[in-house]
Amino acid sequence: MVAKDVPSASLAKMRIWFFGLFLAISAPCLSQAQENAPLPPHFVLDEDSRTDGQRLALPDVRGIFAHGVVGVAWQIDLNGAPCVGTRDEQERLIGKLPGGADAEFWLYRTQSQAVLFQRTAVLDPKKRCEGALWLMSSMERGFVADGVVHTMNVETDNQLEPNASLPLGHTDGAYAGGFNLLHNLMARPKHVSGATRRVSDRIAGIRATCHDSPGLVWDSVCLANSGPANGMILRAQAGDDEQVLFNLEIRELKTGVALPGVVFDVERSWRMEGGSPD
Repeated sequence: MVAKDVPSASLAKMRIWFFGLFLAISAPCLSQAQENAPLPPHFVLDEDSRTDGQRLALPDVRGIFAHGVVGVAWQIDLNGAPCVGTRDEQERLIGKLPGGADAEFWLYRTQSQAVLFQRTAVLDPKKRCEGALWLMSSMERGFVADGVVHTMNVETDNQLEPNASLPLGHTDGAYAGGFNLLHNLMARPKHVSGATRRVSDRIAGIRATCHDSPGLVWDSVCLANSGPANGMILRAQAGDDEQVLFNLEIRELKTGVALPGVVFDVERSWRMEGGSPD
């Protein structure tokens, strides 16, 4: 269902807008050698979406590349058996979870737009371990206009389905990856409500300030406090006195790198290689 506050422009106009926006922000060519962000692993371009020599390939553009995880690893002693099999078989299955969590993602972000690729694990405890894990893929696009982040799901036919429009300063706090992950990764909140303690940390090589609410039921949100990623959520967690119940964590963050132009091309279709791990 389309959110009421999403711009009323047609999806076709949105695609044209994305293309024009990209050309505008990439106008300053990357003339000097610099580090390149990788293409999203486990994802490939559909054959009919590859460059055929007659299309103008979008140039690379500077921005932020991030790789991270959402969710927590399955714990047999707390969550029960993830599948039907021996303990060794169950632990091997857990070891195949993407990034050791429920989901793994790759973010490509410029000052005005972003693309998110995500692999999510689905476990069926009623199945034998060799067939109990399935990996699903998803892709989202987002752009910032007038201080508002507009996010859209990329459907299987490569059409854009409006998701939500929220202020750039809005965040879902400790559950930042449990609602609208792309928005929360693009958001730049100025403060975190409810926090009673601030702690300095270093996450993915970036200095961060963690806003903590300690207790039997606790949560923590860590924001980058300097550089191009200033204000970005690098880690968000919540739990109780027994375990971490939710986790969003950036494990790799590169700023000022060359992002592959092809990921911003709305005419390109992507798919995940395979559907289940070997």
